[in-house]
Amino acid sequence: AERRSAATYSFAENYVFHPHVQLVRTIVEAGEIGRVTLIEADYLHGMAPDAVAGLIGDPAHWRGRIEPTAYCTHTLSPVLALTGAMPTEVAAFPVDAADPRTAVVMVVRLDDGGLAITRHGFLQGEPDSHWSWFSARGTEGLAESVRATGERAWSVRVRKESWTDPGGNVRDEEREPAPLFLPDGTRVEPKAEGTVRILEGLRACVEDGRPPLVPALPAVAASLVGVAGARSLRENSRPIPLPDFVVRGAYPVS
Repeated sequence: AERRSAATYSFAENYVFHPHVQLVRTIVEAGEIGRVTLIEADYLHGMAPDAVAGLIGDPAHWRGRIEPTAYCTHTLSPVLALTGAMPTEVAAFPVDAADPRTAVVMVVRLDDGGLAITRHGFLQGEPDSHWSWFSARGTEGLAESVRATGERAWSVRVRKESWTDPGGNVRDEEREPAPLFLPDGTRVEPKAEGTVRILEGLRACVEDGRPPLVPALPAVAASLVGVAGARSLRENSRPIPLPDFVVRGAYPVS
């Protein structure tokens, strides 16, 4: 319907534009780590057990009414944006078989041959970068957000082995993302950068007719991974194929 329409759809997925994700994308697009083969992404909350139970154990709360795989676009959307790929298959696993709703891991095959591993839910070790951690392994190196506290959590570690360097040196360095400023000179907090960029992109769509930052196809694809992942959980973590989005268009997984 979106393809047939003169209208456009903009998905408000701010995690695509968080500073650490943007920095990894810049490194990948520059070819620094070669062709990306494995991506890992976390969206985790290190909450106390009673607080978790108050969310996923309460049918009156939206977190208590959805499947544990459903809230997955904060990880899947950055994966698809980084690679430009579409998901073809997903297998989902509960982290704790004794408490399967608390946290899940999804393993997603991409149509470029790569693999994504995403973690969702309530696990200890909550990242300070707005609950998000991101990593890309390529054929020539690694770029991953730093597992640190405070502002350093937005930085990215780049690792390249000695065989990739003409001088035979290992390269292992930490990079900070460039700060974002509003037109009046105010610096945007890192955790708000994704939201600011999404809002600026929406305004550009409405006022200038620019294309959406996250259009319908990757939005539907990222969301359907969670739908198919829920089916995988119900079927003993069986891999579930996803629709051929490019050829036949997106449709619901039965």
